[in-house]
Amino acid sequence: MRNFQIARHVRHQSHDHGGVIILDMVKGEWLALNATAGDLWRAWGAGGDFEEGVRVVAARYPAISRQRLRADAEHLASELVSRGLLTVGVTPAGNAALPSPRRIKTQVSPALLWP
Repeated sequence: MRNFQIARHVRHQSHDHGGVIILDMVKGEWLALNATAGDLWRAWGAGGDFEEGVRVVAARYPAISRQRLRADAEHLASELVSRGLLTVGVTPAGNAALPSPRRIKTQVSPALLWP
């Protein structure tokens, strides 16, 4: 089972619209995720494995094919791992969930995120 853990140097905050703002404290870079990517981020960050994230999004968007969701999730996971925001671990079934990530408690100006 492929589990993800949010890197220790990462802070994030979910927003009412479902999106997530991620801050890499080492690089000083922000990343904004839309609501769908935010659902995956939250599922993976809560200790869910890759498949759990896909299940969460599939339940929310039943009209989208599972194949398309899986491909998009693979792309997102690959991007987040390559940026060092998520780490990958293999956990045998039945192990305890990963600890919850720390959250940032600040307001972020939209001008900082979108050109």
